Amino acid sequence: RAEAVLDVAELELPLLAEAPQDNVRLGSLLWALDYAVGDAPRAHGTPLASRAARLRDRALAPLRRAHPPPPADEPGWVPIPGGTFWMGAASRGQGTGPERADELPRHQVTVSAFRMLDHEVTCAEYRRLDPAHEGPDDFPATGLTWYESYVYSAWLGGRLPTEAEWEYAARGECEHAYCAEGG
Repeated sequence: RAEAVLDVAELELPLLAEAPQDNVRLGSLLWALDYAVGDAPRAHGTPLASRAARLRDRALAPLRRAHPPPPADEPGWVPIPGGTFWMGAASRGQGTGPERADELPRHQVTVSAFRMLDHEVTCAEYRRLDPAHEGPDDFPATGLTWYESYVYSAWLGGRLPTEAEWEYAARGECEHAYCAEGG
C-alpha cells in the first residue's frame, strides 16, 4: 500500500507545478506522504520513509522558494514527550464533561514524542505564507480550510497533530476528565 501511495505522489508532482496555489491538492498529497508509511517508529529510517520525505520536500520546494519559512528553532515550539494516556470517555453520561458517542470506549493510546506551537497561529504568522490573508496581526488566523492548515504546518516543517496528539498535549499530565478533578 505504501509503495502505491508513493507512486501516485510521484505522478502528482508535475501537476502541482502547474497549480502551485492549489492547497487542496498539495494538502492532500502532503497528508498522504506523511502517513503513507505509517507513523510507527519501526517505519522511520526505512527506504519507503526516506522516499516519502524526499517527495514531501519536492512538493514543498516551490512554495518554500516563493515564501521562505521561518527558522525551525523559532521561539514558541514546545517539545511534547511521548507517552501513554487514557483517551475518550469511560461511559456515556458518566463524568463531568459533555461526553459524546464518538468518545467511547475509553482506551489507552501511546504517542511518540512530537513538538507543537505553544500558541495559536496568528494572522501575522500565517501571512508569511499567504500575504493576502486578512485579520489583525495578533489575532488567531481564522477562516482557513483543513488543507490550508495542513500546507502551513508542512511549510513550517511539521504537520497537524493527530486527535490523539492534540488530546495528549492538552491534558498534560492530568488524569481527570477535561483536566480538572471537579470538572
